[in-house]
Amino acid sequence: MASAPAAAVPSEVNMDVNALLPEVGGDAGEADGSLVLRIVEEIRAGVAERDFHIRTRMAVHSLKRQLDMKRILSPAVRVDVAGILYPVITDERDLDQVLMKQFSRLLTRILKPRETEPLELILEWRPLYNLIDGFYFGKARHSNSSLCVNLGSCLVNLTRQVRRYFPEGADLAILDEFRPLCCPQDMAVLKAQGYLSLLLRRDQPAALDFIPELMAMWGWVVSYSDWDLHWLTLLSSVCRHTYIQHPDKWRPHVSFIFFHILHMLDIPVGPSRVHLYEGRETLSSSDGYPSCQLSIFNHSRSSKTLQLVKKASKLIVYLLEPSGAGQTMQMLRRLVKAVESFLHPSNGGYWTRRLSQLLASLCDNLQDRVRREHVLPEGH
Repeated sequence: MASAPAAAVPSEVNMDVNALLPEVGGDAGEADGSLVLRIVEEIRAGVAERDFHIRTRMAVHSLKRQLDMKRILSPAVRVDVAGILYPVITDERDLDQVLMKQFSRLLTRILKPRETEPLELILEWRPLYNLIDGFYFGKARHSNSSLCVNLGSCLVNLTRQVRRYFPEGADLAILDEFRPLCCPQDMAVLKAQGYLSLLLRRDQPAALDFIPELMAMWGWVVSYSDWDLHWLTLLSSVCRHTYIQHPDKWRPHVSFIFFHILHMLDIPVGPSRVHLYEGRETLSSSDGYPSCQLSIFNHSRSSKTLQLVKKASKLIVYLLEPSGAGQTMQMLRRLVKAVESFLHPSNGGYWTRRLSQLLASLCDNLQDRVRREHVLPEGH
């Protein structure tokens, strides 16, 4: 016997996930209803009583469950929670590392951008820097106590979300802090570069003021994937936020950038069989940090060579001028022409994967740029 056909769902109905959640106080579609407000007040009370292990932890876990159920927190609630948890993470020296990791993960989710305009929030950069530096770059060559697993990645991910809320003038203070370490004859330059790529803001026009200085430092270290990856990550992010209003600031650096990109692709030329990054994915004890502390600045556990290609593709796409004119399009044509023969099916090798990734990333980033320019208001 044939079963009755299922009722058709009208296509014009806008299905809202929040509307399907059970009502727990306030409007079911609003995550800042009475339940979430009670959770926030519970976090505040737990912090005031310094009851981090029970009261604060349970309240933080309750708020995490609300996020897991796809509830959307209002900007006011997000600002409130960030103002409570950020000082706890950065200033409470007696805070358990497991709790620090849990609080950092929640704050990272809360501060993740959901709109073009940032929250009305100001967070200081130095407490977070002191926290990371104390854990991983202390004066002792070996840490006196073991660190919680993945604590470094949690703090670094938190920093990537927090830096857009650093106060005005923070970039100058950060540069003044790390310029004394930027010496090409000292291994401390690797630590300074990692912090610069992590802490510097990308979304302010003032970021363009330090681009020539960073370009000058890029050539100090050769054939070290972390060094190239950090500079590409910083430059591509700054370019993404500034290319529309200040394209003239980037034109003098186009040829220098493409020189480094072609160098990183490591295309075999002539009889040479030396690969730039083979066996040099990271420096170990020779970098002056015997526990490989510099690895906390890494962005992913995937191949760093492919990460380099992805960041290079992002920088190329945002350097392109809308008219199609300019040096970037000319250099891109020459780059594609140079690698064309290496993409032939009969000409395979270690370069095949990175060149395929280059083409795929160029398409992905171009799609993201077109979508972003349709969303951004005029003049941004």
